Order: sequence, then structure tokens, then C-alpha cells
Amino acid sequence: MGDLKKKKKLTGKEIDQVLEKIRDLYDYYMVRFIKSRRTREAFEERYREALRTRIDLERFLSLEIKTIEQMIAREEDRYQAELKRMTVSARGDDDAQAGERDDGKDFADRVIERLKEQVEKYPVAGLECSEVWEVDHLFGALQKIEAEYWPKIDRIYRKIYASRFDGPRIVLENKLLTLAEARMGGVPSVLHTLQLLVGRFPRNYREIEWEVKQSILRASFFLHNFKEELEKFRDDSYLAEKDRAVVNETLEYVDGIIEDFRLKDLKQKN
Repeated sequence: MGDLKKKKKLTGKEIDQVLEKIRDLYDYYMVRFIKSRRTREAFEERYREALRTRIDLERFLSLEIKTIEQMIAREEDRYQAELKRMTVSARGDDDAQAGERDDGKDFADRVIERLKEQVEKYPVAGLECSEVWEVDHLFGALQKIEAEYWPKIDRIYRKIYASRFDGPRIVLENKLLTLAEARMGGVPSVLHTLQLLVGRFPRNYREIEWEVKQSILRASFFLHNFKEELEKFRDDSYLAEKDRAVVNETLEYVDGIIEDFRLKDLKQKN
């Protein structure tokens, strides 16, 4: 913010440039750390209030840049700490005994390799691009829920909730079909934009990263919601033991996806 301090008064064009920089920083913050738009919207509201009350815009913008830069720095520190924790865990007992392997790969590379090994057991959704492997397998896992697990859960729901519009069944079914049912292009409709982006050359990696994280968020929100409903369902007094076993089997699969794709903390906030 040295430029702001050197000049006594910013021109209208310079204010627009600073505003654009702040908004870009908020966009980066949301994409990089998978945050909601609430923080960006809060800034816009503060900016509108600053205009209404005619406060010193230069000072306001200077403080706003400092604030978002500090937010990014804090999240980056958390990210690096988590990466370090995952790295130590991913090394495993073999690495601890054998010592550092001279394979030219750093810890972060090994973490990614370990994560890939964890999710390879899940099918792919059909994106056919190695650069978005996590999304491809995550939505493949959702498609397996839709094809193999949901029909059994649906039948049990119909026993307890006779009307199609009663209970959480219809809500879960609609969300699952949106996320898992293959449409035009051979992938679920929510992946169409990502499919188009990875098919373009040159690729816009910022847009790809945004779509990847939004896709992961959508899947994670559904999985946590589905897990909560399954846990309630499992404890329903009307549930027969054989049906309870089906619910437990489905719940185990959903828990496995959440664990393997590191989605524990990606829950939708009420």
C-alpha cells in the first residue's frame, strides 16, 4: 500500500484499480481456501456504507487491503501446517525406517501420491483429465451411491414414508441425481463447466481451480447431509434389523468417501 501513502489523493481511476485489486484478493481467498462469498459480500457492504457516510476512501481502502492480505496469510499458514501434518502422516512407518528416499520427490509430492492411491478405488465420472483426478473420482463415488446404494435406501424410505413428498427422501434424491446422473457430455450437469474448461486450450487454470473447488464443495455438502440423514434413519424405531444393516453399509461407504477425500471439515454452515 506504499502507493496510497505517497499520493495525497487518489483519482477516480486509481480508486477503481484498488477496488479491483481488493475484489481479486477476495476471489483468490474464496477459491484458494474454499470459502463462501459472505466475506466478499461483507466487504461490498462496507464499501457502500463508506460511500454513504463519505469517509476517507483512501484510508478505508488501505485498511481493507491490509485486512484481506492478513486473512490470506492466516489461511496460508493453516494450509501449510495441515500439509506438514499430512506429510508426516503420509510418510508412514516404511519411510520412517528406511529414511529419506532419494527419488527426487519432496514430501508434498508424496502426499499427493498417497491421496491418489486412496481414491483410485473409486470409479471415475468421465472427465478424462488427469489434472482434475480428485473431482473425477469423487463424482464417480457419488455415481456409485446413486447406482448401488441409493436404490436400497430408497426402498426402505418408501416403507416408512409412504408419500413421495414426505420425509427427506425426495430432497436427497433430487440432490443426488443432480450430482450423479450423467447427462450431456457423459458427466453430471454440475460438471459440464469443468468439462468444457479442461477441454479448452490454452487452459484457464484459475477458472479450472475455481470450478474444481466449487464441485468439491457441492459434493461434500451433499455427503455430510446424506450422512446426517442416514444416522437419523439408522435410529428410527420402525427400521427392521435387515434394513438397519443396509443403512449401516451405506453409511460406512459415505464415511469412507469423506475420509479418503479429506472432506471432514467441508460442511455447509447453517
